[in-house]
Amino acid sequence: MLKPRFSLKTLQAIVACCAILFWLSFQIVPATLRFLEVRSLIKELNHSPEYAASRLGEIGPPARTAVPALVQALKQEIEGDLKAAEYDRRMRGSVDYDLRMLIPGPVESIASALVQIDASVAKAQVPFLKEALEALGDLDGEFYASDVRKGLNAIE
Repeated sequence: MLKPRFSLKTLQAIVACCAILFWLSFQIVPATLRFLEVRSLIKELNHSPEYAASRLGEIGPPARTAVPALVQALKQEIEGDLKAAEYDRRMRGSVDYDLRMLIPGPVESIASALVQIDASVAKAQVPFLKEALEALGDLDGEFYASDVRKGLNAIE
């Protein structure tokens, strides 16, 4: 008859360790994948801000590391809207009028993502958005102001 190599207590300890490692794998792997996804979405904000912002918003509070990048993207989009409205005002009636400038930015989706991730940071952007609305009103940029207004409504 064969003699067991391990005692019953040793086998129980091995099984308990395996169970703990199995449970940890379900905790660590999703968190690691989420971290990697957030990092790639932060990079994607420069190329496809609307998609990246909406995806970050779906992730919610675990995407807190993306908040500074979202704030920067929000400001860049509004600055782009202001430049486009200024261009629109100057070039109206011109032969060289470029209709590609008439595309508003994804301010609403970025603002919504900020609300879903960290509402206090989103609320801190309200004065900036209101200032941008006022500037767009001065430029007669109602087309662009509607995008900023949607962003403001998403926060409030």
